[in-house]
Amino acid sequence: MRLRWMRHTNWAPVDGAGGSDAREDHDLVRIYQRDPEGVAGRAAAGDLLARYRRRVLVWCWRLMGDRETALDLAQDVLLSAYQNLGTYREQS
Repeated sequence: MRLRWMRHTNWAPVDGAGGSDAREDHDLVRIYQRDPEGVAGRAAAGDLLARYRRRVLVWCWRLMGDRETALDLAQDVLLSAYQNLGTYREQS
């Protein structure tokens, strides 16, 4: 079954991540890397992952064609991103 709503997906950041007071992705990564176990670090990682949660899910759904499989894959992708956030290095 094809999902019509996916054609009209808004690719902007979700969950209030947009706007003038929103931190840039690289700022959130730096906050997490400074204190990965602290409150600020965990909040920064949560904000960053929430920003891309919908985008990842839509991509997985298009790739897999099945909602449940897409949810599992999206969870794996986001978990992997979280686990590797501490090793991320920004390229110039």
